[in-house]
Amino acid sequence: MPTRPEIVRTVSSNPARPARAAPPKSLGQLQPISRREWDRRAPFPTDIISVSNISVSATVGVDAWGRKKYQPVLISVKLSLAQSFDSAAQNDQVDQSTVHYGQLTKNIIEAVASRGREEIRLDQFARLIEATACETVPFPLLVETFETEIFLPKASLLGAGAGIAYARAYGSGDESRVVFLRDIRVPTIVGVNDHERQSKQMVVANLSIEPVTRQDASSRYIEMEQIIVKVAEESSFETLESLATKVASILIKHLVFPMTPGADVHLKLEKPGAIHFADAPAIEIIRGSCQGDPFAMKLWDECGYRTAKWIPFPLKGTLSDWLEAQKRVVFRQSMPAEPAKAVES
Repeated sequence: MPTRPEIVRTVSSNPARPARAAPPKSLGQLQPISRREWDRRAPFPTDIISVSNISVSATVGVDAWGRKKYQPVLISVKLSLAQSFDSAAQNDQVDQSTVHYGQLTKNIIEAVASRGREEIRLDQFARLIEATACETVPFPLLVETFETEIFLPKASLLGAGAGIAYARAYGSGDESRVVFLRDIRVPTIVGVNDHERQSKQMVVANLSIEPVTRQDASSRYIEMEQIIVKVAEESSFETLESLATKVASILIKHLVFPMTPGADVHLKLEKPGAIHFADAPAIEIIRGSCQGDPFAMKLWDECGYRTAKWIPFPLKGTLSDWLEAQKRVVFRQSMPAEPAKAVES
């Protein structure tokens, strides 16, 4: 079982500044688990230090068009302490029982800036933030769990943004990686009322896939958005339930199976304009892709028990035409080979 990352104390040349710790030497020794499982296993926190939406810029992940570009990044971090910060509270000063959130923010900004415009994957970026946080704590055993959210506000064409949520518990070594999209707004025909069948209305989608087991899969949010948008634009379901199930099935077949098999798809759909005296009605579904899951096994059967192809990005033409072409390929592959004809002597 992995132990808490080894952190070596270094002597500070500035007596007014506490000694900093070296970055963890080993991370990610176990396969990631789902966020729900991570929350269940993680120790109940005593006290928490957090900083939200630290604004930096970096060449991290990809932008909304799939390009590796220098783009704005919002970083949020949360440190759950293994003990309470009683002495800091009693003495009314920042001491070694707590984490200096101002110094934490400064160190994160400096760590990101030191990389310049060097390309970095989202999962690697999350580990950079973790290592920087570990360097900031007064002593190694102070932090019980670390959580960060790396949010890219310009990584979505039709939504608020995309990103990755990363969490690690140092006692057990458990870690969680979640790729997410926020507030994707797509006009579509959906509803049972006559007026809803005549004009498109806005549907807002929030999507997460977890656990992400392949580290290079953390930037697949552009394909996630493409599937949501294509399915919604090309469909005319009467219920959000049917629309959500269709989106989830295509996501699992053509993104989860080849990218991170065993992961769950968590999708929430809202109709803001449907009810006058409420913000929005909504439905949420969670669909699994692990072996033995009835929903997943049905999709495997539709794939001919072969890993489905990635949907190209950007997809030219309609998604329905591309899916139909894939069905014909699966059908031909499932047909028995014709016996060879005898050669006449």
